[in-house]
Amino acid sequence: MITVTANNSSGSNMLMLGLGNAGGKAAFYALQRGGLPGLRFAALDSDAAALELLKGINTELLPPPELILPQPAPATDTAQPPRPASTESGLELEEGLPEFTPAATLPESPQEEQPKPTASLTAEGREKLHAFLDSQFPTLRLLVAVFGLGGDNGGLYGLETIRYAKEHGLACGAVVILPHPFEKASRHEAANARLGTLHALTQAHIVLPCGEFVPLFDDSTKDDAFPQGVRWLADCTLGFLKPFAMRKPRKKIPTATADNGTDQLTFIFTDQPTGIFVGSQPTNLNGQNLDIPTYQRLNIEIETEADVPDDY
Repeated sequence: MITVTANNSSGSNMLMLGLGNAGGKAAFYALQRGGLPGLRFAALDSDAAALELLKGINTELLPPPELILPQPAPATDTAQPPRPASTESGLELEEGLPEFTPAATLPESPQEEQPKPTASLTAEGREKLHAFLDSQFPTLRLLVAVFGLGGDNGGLYGLETIRYAKEHGLACGAVVILPHPFEKASRHEAANARLGTLHALTQAHIVLPCGEFVPLFDDSTKDDAFPQGVRWLADCTLGFLKPFAMRKPRKKIPTATADNGTDQLTFIFTDQPTGIFVGSQPTNLNGQNLDIPTYQRLNIEIETEADVPDDY
C-alpha cells in the first residue's frame, strides 16, 4: 500500500515588495538566494534603468516624487519712518531725513535659514501604486515592504504601501535600512523624519542602522557599503518571513489500514520556488484570475479537519 502525504505550506501567499533602488536590489538578491516556499517578489521604482537589471521578478515603473519648493516669505518694509527735525546742533534737518546712527549701534540682522524643498508623491504615483497593490491583494496574506528610508522613491512609496495595505486589512510588515554615515545630511534628515511615521503605521518592522554595523563587514569601503547593505536587507527579510513559510502542516486524521506484511512507502511533497515565474503577474482569462484555486473562484466548500467529528 502506498500512502501519499501532501505538505502544503501555509505561507504560500507572501510577497516581498522592494521599493526604490535598495529595495528592488534586495528583492532581486533574495530571489537569487532561492527565496522561500510560497514567496514571490516584486520591485517598484521610478528608475527604469534600475528595474531593467532585475531579471526574473515582477517590476512596475512609477512616476518620480515631485519636489515642492517653499514659498518665499513676503518682503517686509524696512524703511525707517521720518523723524522730526533736530535742533540740538543748531541745524535744521530736512523734513523726513533720518538722523545718522553710527554703524556700531545698528542691530545685526540674523541670517535666516532658507527653507528646503520637500518631496511628495504625485496623484498619478499614488494611483499607479494603489492599482498595482490592488492586483496583488486577492492572493496575499502577508506583504513585507523593503526599502531605504533615506531615498525619496523608496521612503515615500514604501510608507504609502504600508498605509494602503493596513487600510485594506492586510497583514503588512517592513524591513528598512538607514543611510550610510557618508551619505548626504539631507538623506539622514529625511530618514529620521520618516522613521516616526513608520513607527506609527506598523509595529512589525525591522530597522537596519548602517552606521552601527557596516564597519563590521569585510571590505567595508564606500564602494562595498551599498552592496553589503543590500545583502543585509535581503537576508533580514528572508529571516523575517521564514517562520511563516516553514510552518508545519496540520496533523492528519489517521486511517486504519490492513497489515498485509508489506512496507509502507510515504511521499512528502514540499513547495519549491518556481524560478523566474515566481513574480509573474496574475494570469487573467475571461475576467478570472487563474492563480486563484478553482474551488475558491466557484465558491465550492471543501471539508477540512475542523469539519470532521471526533468519532468519524
